[in-house]
Amino acid sequence: CSILCGDAMRLPYRDDTFDRAVSFESIYFWPDPVCGLKEIYRVLKPSGKIMLASEMTDPEKGNFWAKRCEGMTIYTAEQLASFLSEAGFSDVKVHKTRKVWCIVEGVKRSL
Repeated sequence: CSILCGDAMRLPYRDDTFDRAVSFESIYFWPDPVCGLKEIYRVLKPSGKIMLASEMTDPEKGNFWAKRCEGMTIYTAEQLASFLSEAGFSDVKVHKTRKVWCIVEGVKRSL
């Protein structure tokens, strides 16, 4: 196992490298979520899956933190799903697990 530090906008991996990708509470800080998701799409193998986990999907409630954390943006579950679709993912699904938690998943299209 090795750890490599990189930028979500320019992932330091070759195309079609991974079977799965997970983003847990980090998309709030990405300067361009669709760009970052396109990068994840690029490094996933065909039929690879992505999962986004987000605790804050209510911009009104999340504004408390967004005002205190520079560069933080709160997105709704629907916005996250739209970002995945725009990045090329199919079978995009939203799972709301609690009032504010959600999981958004998608699949890279097969060849």
